[in-house]
Amino acid sequence: MNATMSNKKIVGLAGSICLALGTFAPIISVPFSTLNYVNNGSGDGMFVLFLAAVSAIAILISSYRFLWFTGITSLALIAMTFFSLSSKISSIQERVRADLAGNPFRGIGILMTHTVQLQWGWLPLVVGGVLIIVCILMNET
Repeated sequence: MNATMSNKKIVGLAGSICLALGTFAPIISVPFSTLNYVNNGSGDGMFVLFLAAVSAIAILISSYRFLWFTGITSLALIAMTFFSLSSKISSIQERVRADLAGNPFRGIGILMTHTVQLQWGWLPLVVGGVLIIVCILMNET
């Protein structure tokens, strides 16, 4: 057995690690706090973390066919969460604008809703999922 690791395994493991670390990175900020995808053990982040671990094991034992499921499923969950959160943030901002029409404190309410923002943690999640898919498509070298 060759002692060096193939480029395919390196790319796949990098994707798995990136995906796993991304679950602990901040994905949304609210006043005085940030939230990550794992969200204290609840939500889709735990499933994505599990998929990252399964991907790493599959790569280490050279069973790449499982990566189609883990890569596509993790990217789908990430996309669904991203669009769901984006929609909720937008909806809340619109509702505050409408509910506070004519209120002298409307500006403060609108300002507070604009402090809720998506954060940089989405990048390692997406990059990790994409690298797992790229790993499947690579030739063994």
